[in-house]
Amino acid sequence: MTICKIEEQYTGGGCEHLSVYFPEYNLEFTIMCADESKPNDIPQNGEKWCFNLSNGGTWIDGDYIETSATQHDFKRDTIQAWCEGYIIAKGYQKNEEIEVSEPYILEDLHQSINDIYAQYDDGKLDRINANELAKRCALAFVATLEDVAE
Repeated sequence: MTICKIEEQYTGGGCEHLSVYFPEYNLEFTIMCADESKPNDIPQNGEKWCFNLSNGGTWIDGDYIETSATQHDFKRDTIQAWCEGYIIAKGYQKNEEIEVSEPYILEDLHQSINDIYAQYDDGKLDRINANELAKRCALAFVATLEDVAE
C-alpha cells in the first residue's frame, strides 16, 4: 500500500497550495492553480493546475510543471493516483526504509479526523472520500501501535 499525505498549505502571505507527500519515495508535489486569474490558490474542480516536485526538500524536474491538456480538470479525489502515476512513469524508486521521526500518535489521529470532517462539513470532500481518508488515517495509527508493540 502506498502512503500518501495530502494537506492544504497556507503561507500567510496569500499563497496557498496543496501538498501531496509520498514518504516511501520522499517526494512532495506542491500543487497550485495554473489559471492566471487565480494565482497561488489551491485548485478546485475544473481549474488548470501545475506543480513543483521536490525530493527531500530539493526541487527536481524543474521548478514548475504545468499539466497537459488531458489533465485540465483538477479532481481532488484522483490527485493521489495522478501523482503516483507520475512517480512511476518517471521511474522513481521507493526508499529502502522509511524513516519516521515521530510515530502517528492518538493526537495526530484526532487532528486528522477533525480536518477530514471539517472538509466534509464544508463540502470540500464527499462522504466516500472522507471515509477513505479517515480509514487510511486509522490504519496508519494502528500500524504505529503495532510497531511500538514489537
